[in-house]
Amino acid sequence: MINGILCIAWKEFLHLVRDRRLLVIVFILPPLITALLGNAFEVTDLKGVPAILDDQDRSPESAEFVKKLTTDDTFHFAEETYPVGQPQILPRRNLAGVVVIPQGWGASLATGKPKKLQLVLDGSDTTTAPYFQGEIEKNLGDYQTDHIQNLIATLPEESLNILAKLPDATRDQLKGQSVRWGDDATIPFNPGLRFIDYVVPGIIGLVLQLVTVTLTSCTIVRERESGSFSQLALTPLRFSEIVLGKVLPYFFLSLLLTLEVGLTAQWEFQLTYHHWDWLFLNACLFILFSLSLGLFISSIARTQTQAMQLSMFLLLPILILSGAFAPLSQLPDAVQVLSSIFPLTHYCHAFRLINIYNADPSLIYGDLTILLVGAVLLLVASTQFLRRG
Repeated sequence: MINGILCIAWKEFLHLVRDRRLLVIVFILPPLITALLGNAFEVTDLKGVPAILDDQDRSPESAEFVKKLTTDDTFHFAEETYPVGQPQILPRRNLAGVVVIPQGWGASLATGKPKKLQLVLDGSDTTTAPYFQGEIEKNLGDYQTDHIQNLIATLPEESLNILAKLPDATRDQLKGQSVRWGDDATIPFNPGLRFIDYVVPGIIGLVLQLVTVTLTSCTIVRERESGSFSQLALTPLRFSEIVLGKVLPYFFLSLLLTLEVGLTAQWEFQLTYHHWDWLFLNACLFILFSLSLGLFISSIARTQTQAMQLSMFLLLPILILSGAFAPLSQLPDAVQVLSSIFPLTHYCHAFRLINIYNADPSLIYGDLTILLVGAVLLLVASTQFLRRG
C-alpha cells in the first residue's frame, strides 16, 4: 500500500517538474500577487493627493498657511489660479480637489468674522473627498492654535492678568480667535457622495470579467482535450476565422449580461445613466478585450485545469488593482504602471468620466483606444499560438 502511494506521488512529482507552466503558477505567481495585494492594502492614510492651491489673498497670514499645507505630505499641491466655474479641470487633470484662500482672508482673522476657505472637491471618489476636507480642516485648526499662541506671546505682561486693560485692537483679535475658522466646500461631481455611484463600474466590470475570461479560457483547450480541435484545424477555415467565430457568441452573451447587470443596478440603487451611446461603446470594447484575454489563456494552456488556474491568478490582481473599488492614486508608481495594462482599469475610468463627470469625449478616447488595441493584440497572439500548437 505504501509503495503504491509513493509511486503515485513520484509520478505526480515528475508531472509537476516537467510542466513549466504549472511551475510558474506554483512558485512565481503566488509571491508576486502577495506583494501586489500587500501594496494595495498597506496604505491606511492618503499621501500625495493631487490638488490645486490658489492663494488669492497673498498676505503674510495666507503665506504662512500655504507653507503649512505644502509641507503636509497628504497633499501634492500645484500652486496656481483656479478657473472659477470650471470644475471639469478636476477629471481633466486627475485632481482630488481645489483649495482657494479668498482675498482678505488674512485680515479677517483679526475680526469676529473670519472668512472661510473655498474648497472644490471631487465627490466621485467617496473615499478621498471627505478625507481631503478633513485634512484641510485639521491643518486649519492647527494653524489657528499656533496663531493664538503667537498672539498671546506678544501681549503685554499686565494684559494677561487684567482683561479690562487689553487694547481694543487686541480684544477684537481675541474675539476672532474664539470663532472657529472654517471652509465652504463645493462638490460638483456626485454631490451626495454616494459610494454606490463610484463602485457601479467596478461591479459591472467584475461580473463581465469573471464570465468572459473564465468561459473563453476553456473553449479551445476543451476541444484540444477531446480531439475535436484537430479536426477543426483540418477544415479550410483560417485560424483567425476560428478565433473570431469562437468569440462572437460570447460577445453577444456578454452584451446581454451587461444590460441585465446595468438595469439591475439602476433599479436597485436608483442610478441614473448618461450618454448611453458612449457607455455602450465602452462596454463593447471592454467585453472584446476580456474575451480576447480568455481566448489567449485558452490558446497557451494545455488542460482545462491549467486554463482555470491561469484565469484565477490573472483575475485576482486585476480585480483588486484596477481601481474598481478604491482609488489607484495611493498605490506605488510601479503598481500603477502595472494596473494600466488591465482592461478593467480603463473600463472603470472611462465609465466614471462618462457617467459621473459628463466629460468631454476627448478625455475618453485614450481609455477606449487602449481597450481596442489590447483586444486586437490578444486576438492576433491567440491566432499565432493556435497556429503553432
